[in-house]
Amino acid sequence: MIHYFKEGDLGYSYVDSWEKYGGAPIKMWDSSMLPYDQYPILEQFRENKKWSILSDFLRMWSVIEFGGIYLDCDVELLKPIDVFYDYEAFICMEGEPVYVNAAVTGGHKGSEHHKKMLDGYFQVLEGKKSYMVPMDVACGVWSHTEYVESLMGRKLNVEDMNNTINVEGLWLIPKRAFYPFNWNEQYSEDCITDQTYGIHWWKKSW
Repeated sequence: MIHYFKEGDLGYSYVDSWEKYGGAPIKMWDSSMLPYDQYPILEQFRENKKWSILSDFLRMWSVIEFGGIYLDCDVELLKPIDVFYDYEAFICMEGEPVYVNAAVTGGHKGSEHHKKMLDGYFQVLEGKKSYMVPMDVACGVWSHTEYVESLMGRKLNVEDMNNTINVEGLWLIPKRAFYPFNWNEQYSEDCITDQTYGIHWWKKSW
């Protein structure tokens, strides 16, 4: 299954590419569909329309509860992604600088790595951890990267960014697969290779 979070009219859609290349049913989630009874802290972000915070939650929770692949709305698929359903757990790298980014992530139902990354997310929301960045970056990119680096016992580097790495059952997917250009780079067709499965367009809708 492919999961995604959408709130309001974004003015664009890549769902047609998911239908063509996703190889699985597609499930859209919005803010009315999240498990606030289990996670009441999320309610304040719904009330304040902090959709990016809620989408960060769904990235992990949807994989834990149902399995499959989560895609941000601004991810366009370029070719079939069937191979990624075989991974017990995966997350993708972006750079430079090198981080892991869950705009594309996935795994089998009950993924322990996604559970631990979701725990890191809540540690930020609950004020148990803080970073020198806005909350929507801290509870996503920064906390997930910290978790991956704790597994590796070191910082991610540029060489990592260009390789597929298995860290205790969590597969790190190289930048070229889904983030062929970075948020601080200009898109060029030259960044697309035969190993590029999709493009994260960095729309920053919310």
